[in-house]
Amino acid sequence: MEKYRKWTDGATGINPFVPYQKSRSSASTIFKLLQIIRLLLLTPIILTIKFTILFIFSIFLLPLNSIFGSIRGLLRYVNFIFGRSILYVLGFWNIQTTYLQHNNLREMELNNAQKIVKFWNDCHSGDLILANHISYVDVLYFATRYSPRFAIVEFNSKTEKYIIKCLTWLQYLILCISQQDSQPLPQKEYTSISQLIREAKTNNWGPIVLFPEGTTTNGRGVLALDKRFWNEQNVELQRTISELKTKLYYVVFQYKFENFSPAFHVPGIWSHVSALCAQFYNKLLVTVIEYPISGTSTPVDFATEIIKYFTKPTTMLELKTINKQSKTDFIEYWNKTQTTNYTE
Repeated sequence: MEKYRKWTDGATGINPFVPYQKSRSSASTIFKLLQIIRLLLLTPIILTIKFTILFIFSIFLLPLNSIFGSIRGLLRYVNFIFGRSILYVLGFWNIQTTYLQHNNLREMELNNAQKIVKFWNDCHSGDLILANHISYVDVLYFATRYSPRFAIVEFNSKTEKYIIKCLTWLQYLILCISQQDSQPLPQKEYTSISQLIREAKTNNWGPIVLFPEGTTTNGRGVLALDKRFWNEQNVELQRTISELKTKLYYVVFQYKFENFSPAFHVPGIWSHVSALCAQFYNKLLVTVIEYPISGTSTPVDFATEIIKYFTKPTTMLELKTINKQSKTDFIEYWNKTQTTNYTE
């Protein structure tokens, strides 16, 4: 789209914010006719059933998270049962998880039993997960698998210092679907990721998930990272992980879909969920890379490592000029262009 050209990365030609949809031009006439019939006859019924189920699950999930919030073992089972059920309703019947070796990015040879063990036991309180961010489905996946806490990074322009806030997965989900990149509610503030990791381990909060890009994209590229922030974190973060004997994981999300992309990066949650539920299938591909830091004396450049592990196992490219602030500007312009009286 020409009017959104400003947010196209000059080095790669990728616009990470414009909604992506598969082309239907190559589809046969019969297929297009069947699609229209399904849209008119089946979709209203499907959406009514699915939204009813989602509403019922939400009624149970919200209070149960409050009740069992301090009992981590029970909380994990609750979130797994209801979170996975919600993903089923959204069309994610198949979630394929691949484990890669960090040094050569080759797939680890694991049988089904070993994968089940990894699913439940490969991540603990105080571990750090760095992941790319495409959709609220990412958050539901993490809630289902780990029941983690989420960290968001904000820059205080008055003090010129970074602050880190810690949210429950439900708080972060609300933040994600509202397309906000900062937390307006009062939260305890941390001066570093290391400080948050220590508290998470001490209080048995579960792993900490941080999305380095700071916002969602359409999954076609990795946003330019805040190098200053990561340069400030490098030494202390590496030392803390080694000292506490916690672990670092890189998790990369990719989506396969029928026609409508699960990527959620522009406002409109109800229309997005409706389109997602109306599809016959959605497929989530998850790549997990455990990066050993404990006992390693070699300095780690986290910004470089993040780009490496987000791009090499995927088709995503590193974007040079488009970042989190670009997304804020894009959303503001997007909202203007969606109004009926907008003129360019």
